[in-house]
Amino acid sequence: MPEPRPTRRHAGRPNGGAVLVVTAPVLTAIPVLLGRMRRDLERDGRLHAGTAAWMWTGYAAHAALLTTALARRPTSPPLPAPARAAALALTGAGSALLLAGFRRFAGPAQLTGTDAGPLVTGGAYRYSRNPQYTGAVAALTGAAAARRSPTALALTAALAAVYRAWVPTEERHLTHHFGAPYRDYHTRTPRWLGRPTVVDPWPTPA
Repeated sequence: MPEPRPTRRHAGRPNGGAVLVVTAPVLTAIPVLLGRMRRDLERDGRLHAGTAAWMWTGYAAHAALLTTALARRPTSPPLPAPARAAALALTGAGSALLLAGFRRFAGPAQLTGTDAGPLVTGGAYRYSRNPQYTGAVAALTGAAAARRSPTALALTAALAAVYRAWVPTEERHLTHHFGAPYRDYHTRTPRWLGRPTVVDPWPTPA
């Protein structure tokens, strides 16, 4: 009896295990990077250019791994139409929140953390102290669900965990840098998403 021929699945496409193996060095470097970012803020009140470059390199590596995971053909049946529509809506809403947060910054120095700039409390920042982080995680969660990609979902969960670990350090820095205006903002505005609890006593233009 002839032996059955091995089947070929998605030739030329990396599998999820390979993506996660490549992810391991990135995950190992995260605590080192967060420690360096923390030291920069505590010593100098800003991220050094080298630290910012390392941070954006980490973002680029994560984006490449996530793109690879999302590009793989799903092996499970597609989502029902209503569930897929909900996942895509979450992706769109998260992307809009992310962009709304980014547009409040004046330039690359503020985006990289090398310049704190003025305290921003208007626009998307009325409803979230961290609209970029919240929007990114929401958008990626929706994309991972729409593509039925456990690997992309795991990478998104890892990103959310990094944000959760970093935000308290960032909040301590902003409290030290801005004082009372930030403490008031911190009190009335949710960390992730929600309605402000009191009227803004230090308003910025919407």
